[in-house]
Amino acid sequence: MIETHEIRNIHMLQDFSEEKLQKIAELANLQIVNAETVLYREEQNLSYLYMLLSGKIILEVDASEDISVTLGVIKPRYTIGTSSLIPKAKSYATAFCVEPSEVIFINAAELYTLLENDLELGFLFMQRIMHIYESRLANRTSQFLQALKYHPELQRVFQER
Repeated sequence: MIETHEIRNIHMLQDFSEEKLQKIAELANLQIVNAETVLYREEQNLSYLYMLLSGKIILEVDASEDISVTLGVIKPRYTIGTSSLIPKAKSYATAFCVEPSEVIFINAAELYTLLENDLELGFLFMQRIMHIYESRLANRTSQFLQALKYHPELQRVFQER
């Protein structure tokens, strides 16, 4: 268990009441992890939700046997592993620390039970997760369009826009 002041500044938990933060903090464990620590791998079922207090995490996918593509850099105060709250969902990327990091681990099954039992907290929490997904979808769409823009056969299409 950690103290509520340690999670109060996590973006998705901002504006949560002290009571709601306390319920989440009771499930949370803080770990200091080394650089190159893999939190989870692509296509893995996740057991934890992760919140970064300090350090840096990279999200990466293998495009081929020889090429890995960085999808994003997770900075302090952000959350990853949200698919751990979706039954049977698998991770879409590998997440690993690129420097020593303070990471909060929350057991997804326990959190899911808490969110089912406290419907107000469950609604707020899932609303924040939807915001995370919307933001990440917008970023990925932008990345995808940028990649298409430089495809030789599609450059003409983008020049006409």
